[in-house]
Amino acid sequence: GVVVLVVLFGYVPSMMRSGYPIQINLPRAGGLHETSPVLLSGIVVGQVERVELRAPAGVLVVARVRDSVGIPSDAKPSVVQPLIGGSASIEFN
Repeated sequence: GVVVLVVLFGYVPSMMRSGYPIQINLPRAGGLHETSPVLLSGIVVGQVERVELRAPAGVLVVARVRDSVGIPSDAKPSVVQPLIGGSASIEFN
């Protein structure tokens, strides 16, 4: 069953993942994709689960954050591109 999927493929169905979902509206999400990291003050606290284009403009990013981490209500998200290679991330400051 599910244990086999996790062991063989590293796949964990969303209903079995720990953490809580957050929704982030951004004007652009260049380079973000499923599994992109979510950082709080430079520390990885979660990952992107979904990136959706919203009409007429903008992007909705759905991410999952570890239960033990609270994102401050005044934290501002931004998309951060690495200087050399790698994946974009969402950074809360």
